[in-house]
Amino acid sequence: MDEGEVVTSDKPQFFGNGPTGEKITITVHSDTEVSGTTTVTAGGSWNWSPPTNLSEGAHSVTISWIDALGITRTLTRNFVVQAGELPSFVASGSATPTVTPKVTNTPSPTVTPKVTTTITPSATPIKTASATPVALPKSGSLTPTILMLMMSIVVITFSFYVWKESKN
Repeated sequence: MDEGEVVTSDKPQFFGNGPTGEKITITVHSDTEVSGTTTVTAGGSWNWSPPTNLSEGAHSVTISWIDALGITRTLTRNFVVQAGELPSFVASGSATPTVTPKVTNTPSPTVTPKVTTTITPSATPIKTASATPVALPKSGSLTPTILMLMMSIVVITFSFYVWKESKN
């Protein structure tokens, strides 16, 4: 889901990818806060929809999980529900119209299309006026960890050297 995205469903579906078995907590901040949990399937995907309809207007969603290092990660996005103002989908024009006679006093089924909104946990910083978004590496990548470890060893070694020289 993009920041400020407009959805045309009052019951949007949130979904993404993650490590199998990971517990995902979703909280929709609305007039009445709605939350739930789901687990990443063996296929590496998860999805969740609020159990109640969301009111029209501005909302935010917070998705949180605990990464492999035991650190709680969160992702928050704002979105707007405009369920009554825009169509849920636009027809492609490829269908052939058919006429079906209407029988009176017989209830006809109604179909409500479901619009899905994608929220994929990604490590992009919150956008500010002066910052450009920088994607963080995917979970499971050891390269940044190894680089940070090497840099910290160099800084610590240099600090001890300066300390030792200052005592002399």
